[in-house]
Amino acid sequence: MNTENNKISDKYEQYKDWLNEIPEISDEEIKRGIKREYLFSNSEEKRLMIEGAIWYREQLKKLK
Repeated sequence: MNTENNKISDKYEQYKDWLNEIPEISDEEIKRGIKREYLFSNSEEKRLMIEGAIWYREQLKKLK
């Protein structure tokens, strides 16, 4: 019975670690996502959104 609890505890710890990981996303994925979600925005707005998303991703990486 104690072994069963240890297995559950280990899985829970792995899950918590997974939740705290910062997902990797490429510049291309950011660009595709913004172009798809903001179809009616002008190109300057899209450019600023892309730059902002890339900047934010880099800030998150520094927290590790």
